[in-house]
Amino acid sequence: MLIYKPSDKGLETVAQIKVSETPTYTYPILTANQIFIKDQDTVILYTL
Repeated sequence: MLIYKPSDKGLETVAQIKVSETPTYTYPILTANQIFIKDQDTVILYTL
């Protein structure tokens, strides 16, 4: 997962996070303060 910060010159990469050891099959689902990520075997929840 890449996290970007917008600027006048474009996007600046703020963080790069490995979210799974197995392939992911869907787009992340964003809610108010959570990100759901589905990989081959599980659903992962990140709380911001």
